[in-house]
Amino acid sequence: MRNFFIGVGAAVVLLVAAALIAPSFVDWNDYKRDITTEVQKATGRDLVVDGDLDFSILPSLRLTVKNARFANIKGGSSPDMAKLKALDIQVRLLPLLQGRVEAEAITLVEPEILLERLADGRVNWEISPPEEAASTSSGDGAARDAGSSAKEFQLDNLRIRRGTLIYRDARAGTEERVAGLTVQIAVQSLNGPFRAKGDVILRGIPLNFEAGVGELKPTSAAPVTLLVAVPAVEAKAELSGGAVIVGPRPRFTGKLNVSGPDMRRLFAVISDRSRTTLPRSLAQPFLLKAKLKGTEKGGSVDDLEIELGGARASGAVTVKAGDRVNVATRLRISRVDLDAWLKKSEKAGGVANKITVKKSSAAGPKPKKKSAAQAPFSLPDLDGTLNVHLDAITYNRQNARNINLKASLARGQASLDRLAFQLPGGGAATFSGILAAKGGRPAFRGKIDGHADNLRSLLGWMGVDVKAVPASRLRKFAFSAEVTGDDQQVQVLGAKISVDTTRIDGGVTVALRDRPAFGATINVGSLDLDAYKPRTTNAVSTARPASSGAQPSGGTSGQTAAAPLSPLNDFDANLRVRVDRLTVGGIPMRNLRYDGTLVGGVMTIRKGSVGNIGGARASISGTLRNFNALPIFKGSVSADAKDISGLMKLAGMSVPSAARSLGALRLRGKADGSADRVKLDVSLAAAGATVKLAGTAAGFAKTPRVDATVSARHKNLARLLRTLGVATNAGNLSQFDLSARLKGGFKQLSTSLRVKAAGGSLSSTGTISNLAATPLFSQVIAVSHPSVGKLARRFAPDYRPIGGKIGPLRIDATIKGSQSAYTLSTLSASAGRMTLKGNGRLSTKGPRPILTAVMTAGELNLNPFLPPERKVVSRSRSRAGAGRGGRSRGRTIPVTERYSTKPFDMSGLGIVDANLSVGASALVYRQFRVDRPTIKATLTDSLLTVKEIAGKMFDGSFLLAGKLNARRTPTIDGTVTVQKANVGKALFQAAEFDLEGGITDFSMQVAARGTSPRAMVSALDGSGKLQSVNGAVKGFNLKAVSDRLKNLDRAIDFLSLFSASMDGGKTRFLKLNGTFQIRKGVLRSNNIQLLADAGEGRATGFANLPQWQMDFNSQFRLTEHPNAPSFGMRAVGQIDNPRRIFKFEQLQSYLLQRGIGTLLRKVFPGSRRGTSAPQTQPQQDQPQQPAQQQQPRKPRL
Repeated sequence: MRNFFIGVGAAVVLLVAAALIAPSFVDWNDYKRDITTEVQKATGRDLVVDGDLDFSILPSLRLTVKNARFANIKGGSSPDMAKLKALDIQVRLLPLLQGRVEAEAITLVEPEILLERLADGRVNWEISPPEEAASTSSGDGAARDAGSSAKEFQLDNLRIRRGTLIYRDARAGTEERVAGLTVQIAVQSLNGPFRAKGDVILRGIPLNFEAGVGELKPTSAAPVTLLVAVPAVEAKAELSGGAVIVGPRPRFTGKLNVSGPDMRRLFAVISDRSRTTLPRSLAQPFLLKAKLKGTEKGGSVDDLEIELGGARASGAVTVKAGDRVNVATRLRISRVDLDAWLKKSEKAGGVANKITVKKSSAAGPKPKKKSAAQAPFSLPDLDGTLNVHLDAITYNRQNARNINLKASLARGQASLDRLAFQLPGGGAATFSGILAAKGGRPAFRGKIDGHADNLRSLLGWMGVDVKAVPASRLRKFAFSAEVTGDDQQVQVLGAKISVDTTRIDGGVTVALRDRPAFGATINVGSLDLDAYKPRTTNAVSTARPASSGAQPSGGTSGQTAAAPLSPLNDFDANLRVRVDRLTVGGIPMRNLRYDGTLVGGVMTIRKGSVGNIGGARASISGTLRNFNALPIFKGSVSADAKDISGLMKLAGMSVPSAARSLGALRLRGKADGSADRVKLDVSLAAAGATVKLAGTAAGFAKTPRVDATVSARHKNLARLLRTLGVATNAGNLSQFDLSARLKGGFKQLSTSLRVKAAGGSLSSTGTISNLAATPLFSQVIAVSHPSVGKLARRFAPDYRPIGGKIGPLRIDATIKGSQSAYTLSTLSASAGRMTLKGNGRLSTKGPRPILTAVMTAGELNLNPFLPPERKVVSRSRSRAGAGRGGRSRGRTIPVTERYSTKPFDMSGLGIVDANLSVGASALVYRQFRVDRPTIKATLTDSLLTVKEIAGKMFDGSFLLAGKLNARRTPTIDGTVTVQKANVGKALFQAAEFDLEGGITDFSMQVAARGTSPRAMVSALDGSGKLQSVNGAVKGFNLKAVSDRLKNLDRAIDFLSLFSASMDGGKTRFLKLNGTFQIRKGVLRSNNIQLLADAGEGRATGFANLPQWQMDFNSQFRLTEHPNAPSFGMRAVGQIDNPRRIFKFEQLQSYLLQRGIGTLLRKVFPGSRRGTSAPQTQPQQDQPQQPAQQQQPRKPRL
């Protein structure tokens, strides 16, 4: 017996040893082919084991497989359906010998499983054995008791490390990937209970989960729990309930709870978007609760409650299964206070933005989605309805109310039955439409309607500030349109918009492609943009100025600022616009049309036109391109107007009365260019003038340059100036011709200009340098005219100078400078024989140019330029015995012709300011000559100040100073002083009275104010003084009268005595002096005294300059005849042609007493009565009208 047990023991030891040792001597890799063959027979697919195959028996059965791959279905996207790095299975031996399978552990290392649905509908997880294998298989297994087998299986630990599960749907063009799957699963039996816990990365989001399922029974529900957490955002979802999974009627009943502290963070993680792109108002806690029920016939979500911030929603979802699944959703939402949400988000925004969610890269690439062209569009194959009601949304302290959404899905067609809501400002809007799949593409059609009784209130609610817009505007608003579209384009048809009184209709088509494109037709009735112009308020003036260091917004780049039209390169368009009436900036326009396209950065203007703008019509056609730099236009423009008065009004110019009769305006222009060269040809005909511009501009990218000519012509320059509102007295300045050329670039531009007008010419040649920075000008200017007289007669047709043909006019100067300072070198001017030379400066910094010049000249003889004197002959003297004046030998000049009432035109004094200094050898004006004069004058804002005209006159001194103020009503004031002048000949060149010889002092001050010559003379005030010694008075001879009185013995001697005084002669004097005053144009003197040879005299009287009348009384005594009485002379009448009336009654009596009375009575019978009968009213105040005589004489001053 003992040997028996020893033998048995030895056998057992040998068997155990063999079990432990024998497998190690077996090469299990030899069985790979057998294993793969059996798998192929069972599944119809290949199993490939690239690694080693290992098997052991004790202490438990253990199978290890490395690098195994299981083939995919034929036609799949990948050759392998499953592959793993390693598989380790451990099964307890003893329970296996007893007929039970107890797996101690199953470990899968880095498994990758692909589940996919092919385009033809096949799925790769349906595995079918070959038909012959299926037919020969025993039916006993099929009849095996499933419940018994389930209880005979136990899995203590199923471990998956770093697993990946991929789901790919070729039909939908989608792919989902679950990566980083690390899980532990415990299965007590095939009927449960089941427990699982692990981590997974879904769409890059790390998740934690725990799940449990109780024992599965067909008669009672097994408890089910599921917890999914998103640690990064502290959100979680909990599902609990009971499920009947086995048996004929599976069902589930449970509860769902989803919660988290920040909805914005959760959305950011789920949608893979930055939180900064999501509304901050979502940064609030959220909660979802619901009761779930489900069977094979359908299910429901009841008692659905959703909370976000202070908003709450409730509702339900019902799902019915059958031939077609039907889903009905109902949701009611209370008031949503966006104001509160935004306020909370502002407080929480700073903290929320600091939180970062790191997504794992273990999930691999993002799920792929095929393009629409690869995946035909289709709606879910189910039916359903959606009803949502939102009581109100509070925003900006006002509510959008009664928001209702009704939608349905049936038979492959989604209908938006109605989306309606009420808005502040009496506004409302409705939307409806249908979405369907046609030919694998989406197709939508719908309708939009909206209106507002107070658009201002609606815009204010939306955050648009319209306070500056006049209160009468932005009131009524209405909009309606039909919308259709698919995945390629969206169309807005039959759009009708009304804003206040403006009506707009049309349509828009938007192409849905990578490059945006649209087409639109827009028709506008009457639009007055000025009515919407913001009002000027005090707030504008007190607004804080922008900081000098402010930077442009991020959306505005330097390139956009430099090329504002560059966005036109980013889209295509086809646009047609019609505006019946448009008012902008006070400019009314009618019948505006635009028809054009924008394709690939090229704008083609088929037609652009304005039917009426200021009485003109204009059109344009062509192409415009190169929007990233200087746009290039190629095409033509035209404009026509019946007259230019309307355009002048639009330009803010005063319209002359003759503007409407100046004819039509006509503009024609063509442009042809490339990216670096533009050719222009423009012509303009207006106001009787023609202007042409032709040339090229090139080198825009590197070195811009131009070569162009400009020409202009008009038949009458004076008429053109008056048309343009420039006042001129010229009647005809003859034809005006202008030609100019510009050639060069920013570095240096050569210029030449030539103007011909009024028989003369102006030319300018030179260069303009450094145009891009500080331009530097260098020009040589020349002005010439062949005849000064002819040029003057252009402005004064009656001008006939004393000098006859004066000679040519010539002005030359070289101008150099930049910005506002210029130098004038080699400045010269000549008129006839008079020449000036010098240098100067020109400043354009102020409101008017300022000219400063220092000039030298020879003899400035003004006489050749003066008009001839009015020739009026003197009156014949009264016969001594007759005592009455004779008749004039010439015509008198009416007072109305002497001073013009035409207003002064002194506008030229306001064109330029000046500071002039002139030194000459002589200044000659009529008989007055000033030697070596110095002339200093300034002109400032229409104020001409003659500081001095000083020099020598008749060996004495001469000084003139004064001012002419033309700023308002012209005024003059000045002084003239002559000292120690040695008058060598007649000073005033007068026939009746003059000074000749002697040393003379003269001074005078005058002031006047008036708008015309007559008004100026009528307002003349002033005073003066005359002193002269050792000279002679021309006009009478007292010495001759005295001498003849000594030897009177015949009547003829007496008559010849006064004839001599009337005929002229001269009286030498020792002293002549007097003063005078001028008030309102009337000169008066009461103290003219004469101390002469053989006599003395006194005179008083006045000269009325406005009326051109004088009345002076003189009284003479003969000092060589102390006993002889004095006699008088009265000069009365026109200043330049007075009558002389002599008073000699006392002298006559005196002569009678000397014994010649008898002779006198014979000659003058009236003397018998002892009266001066021959005298005719010697005391009368009014002079007789002079009679015509034959020989004219020079006028007197």
